[in-house]
Amino acid sequence: MDLGRRSLVVRMAGGEPREMELAIDDATRFASAGRAIRLDDVRPGDRVVVSCSDGEGGRHLARLVRSGGSRAAVPTPSPTPTRR
Repeated sequence: MDLGRRSLVVRMAGGEPREMELAIDDATRFASAGRAIRLDDVRPGDRVVVSCSDGEGGRHLARLVRSGGSRAAVPTPSPTPTRR
């Protein structure tokens, strides 16, 4: 993450490891656990899911950065009470 350059570098999951630099602008939104956060709340090593679009000069522009993993939580079913 480079706050001065307004960019975020992410390492892609799956396959061969590779990194991608994403531009950040004033319209980029950041979220964690359904709540809004700021760019400086994202720490190196955090798992993120990013939605992006093509920006100027072929750069990728981050539109939404969700921190905290990409797996949806699945609730554990509560045990069914037994009647006697």
